[in-house]
Amino acid sequence: MSFYDLPDKQVTKMSVDYDFYACLEYNPQPFNFTDVDKVLAVIEGENDVKDWHWVVKLKDKREAYLRGGCDYTGWDCQSGASTIFLGAETSLLAAIDALREDWQDDDPQEILRTLQNQLDSHKATTWREKKDKEFGLRV
Repeated sequence: MSFYDLPDKQVTKMSVDYDFYACLEYNPQPFNFTDVDKVLAVIEGENDVKDWHWVVKLKDKREAYLRGGCDYTGWDCQSGASTIFLGAETSLLAAIDALREDWQDDDPQEILRTLQNQLDSHKATTWREKKDKEFGLRV
């Protein structure tokens, strides 16, 4: 099944876009797409330039920080991702710092600020979500 075969209501409820779906499809994590309740925060990446960052809530009530990136050809060629579960013993900043060395050098404080702002208010709408709606691919 592809991302665009998923029901619109499911995609809207989960607040996901293609990049999140493809990241999980091509980079198995300790959870899979069907375990996700909702994407709570996102920083959009750019192929071959900067990584994506997500904070997700799973159906079992756990929260996780997921960081992933891909080359210019997309998620199905050369890509990678890592997850750290958040909780009493692991803060969001600790998770960001723990995955920092594995990926491109971003400012962890800026990543934390951006994600925390969304957690405190609402998730940012990604470019793909806007375009899907504009082209009538998602309601």
